[in-house]
Amino acid sequence: MSHYYKTFYNRGPMEQITEQEANRIGVYVVEETHPIHRYKRFFEGKFDSVVYAHASSPENAIADLKSRQERVPAIIYSSPETTPAGGYKWREWHAKSDGSVEWIAEEEFRADTSPVRSSRYTPSGQLRRFTDYIYNHEDVLIELVHHDGDGNITMTEEVDP
Repeated sequence: MSHYYKTFYNRGPMEQITEQEANRIGVYVVEETHPIHRYKRFFEGKFDSVVYAHASSPENAIADLKSRQERVPAIIYSSPETTPAGGYKWREWHAKSDGSVEWIAEEEFRADTSPVRSSRYTPSGQLRRFTDYIYNHEDVLIELVHHDGDGNITMTEEVDP
């Protein structure tokens, strides 16, 4: 039996919906557990991409993606890890439909789910760029600070609260 959800979340509960509701709204994910745990994403009712969750590395997911020849891209998520500050982070491998990794992301969040840092890497793992999210003393996001792979600031953006 398939399970349908409004969207995929790598951490936290996902809202389960019926197959009829999924078909009505047209944007949803379907959980599959065999032979590998994954989620098929649908956009406007069409199979759009696939998500593999809780992977320690992308190899098994990529092998599965290649073997199915579904011609859709994939995002492979590592399991969320707790940070020393009490938040969490994970890694994402973004793969083309042929299984080749286009880029890697690392996302870090505070315990309240607010973003802390978003990093982008080349397929070989070299840091390409990252963005730090800056909050004021009232925990309101006030600024984004963009850096290149060497840590140099490339741009800052003020955020309207």
